[in-house]
Amino acid sequence: MRGILVKVAMAGIAPILFISYTTAPLVTHIHVHLPTGARASRALLERFVAAMPASTRLTFTTMSLIGKPRYSSVTVGDLRPAQGRRLGLVNYVRDTGDENATRKWYMYRAVGGFYVQEGLEKGKRYGRKGKVDGWIWDAVREKVSGR
Repeated sequence: MRGILVKVAMAGIAPILFISYTTAPLVTHIHVHLPTGARASRALLERFVAAMPASTRLTFTTMSLIGKPRYSSVTVGDLRPAQGRRLGLVNYVRDTGDENATRKWYMYRAVGGFYVQEGLEKGKRYGRKGKVDGWIWDAVREKVSGR
């Protein structure tokens, strides 16, 4: 009886662990913190993006195991492309050593690997207009991969 109970428990835990491992680095939103001058017009925004400094802040939103969003603030200079990390589920990484050192023992560790889906800008987002400019992320991606 005890052996069956252990097998049933493992059969229930294994899918949860697999889902949490494979979906943790998935980025749902990317927020680019633009300076005030770059927000004034499209031309100024394009000029800023073309000469984007490494200190430009980004906020990646990922989902935790319970569906709660996790926000990770990074700079463009901190990101680097990843090859073969986490079974190919991570395509950008950052160093989290300093950030983890300042966190309390009961806090989650900082997210160090991110998976940003490529090629989704062709889709239509519910017909609403918003502040979504995918070309900015394309410029960031080219800058990160060019290093």
